[in-house]
Amino acid sequence: MNEKKSIPIAIFPIPNAVSFPESIVPLHVFEPRYRSMINHCVESQMRIGVCHVEKVLKPAPSSSSLEEALNKNQATYQPQRIFSAGFCQIRESLDDGRILVEIEMDGRYELGTRRQEIPYQIYDCSAYEDIESNSDLAKAHRSEIDNFLKKLALKQEDQQLLKFIDSANWQSLSTYQYSFKIFELLKFDGEIAQEILEQQKPELRLGLACRLLNINPSPSMIH
Repeated sequence: MNEKKSIPIAIFPIPNAVSFPESIVPLHVFEPRYRSMINHCVESQMRIGVCHVEKVLKPAPSSSSLEEALNKNQATYQPQRIFSAGFCQIRESLDDGRILVEIEMDGRYELGTRRQEIPYQIYDCSAYEDIESNSDLAKAHRSEIDNFLKKLALKQEDQQLLKFIDSANWQSLSTYQYSFKIFELLKFDGEIAQEILEQQKPELRLGLACRLLNINPSPSMIH
């Protein structure tokens, strides 16, 4: 029985912020605790997880001026169990203390034991990976989604989208990569995006996209 490796990850919970593996997430960081977290994680090379939330643990102060937001921490949240994380790069530090950063998500992770709560949360986490899947069904879903997008692009005379779908970069994506990258084109609310993130098979992620888009499966997709 293989024991999962424990990985310390600092958590940045943001309502409706569901990120996917291999995406780059830009953030405008202003709260004191999260500015401290960014600097610590960059210096120590600790991953940061940007994730949707389960509930509010402590509401934000009633005042919301920029000056107070720069000096007072805002709402505190319980993070979702599954999230994407990666290493952070600071792109710009502003004179008033705000930080513009990018986080390159290298995979999905699952919360384990919390090792720090204040001023920001750090958890011991484990990798959350895909399990054995039906590659033929995933490829069929992929084809149906691409055909749907092509028809949509033709209907809207969107040559840029049409060119993108036919591009070598898009077509050369692995099924795993495609099953996440497609959700950079198809945007859904936080709860649905979280459901997609938690699926551990490409065909389940893509099948959910098909249902949300009301794509009727071809006979070859029905087993």
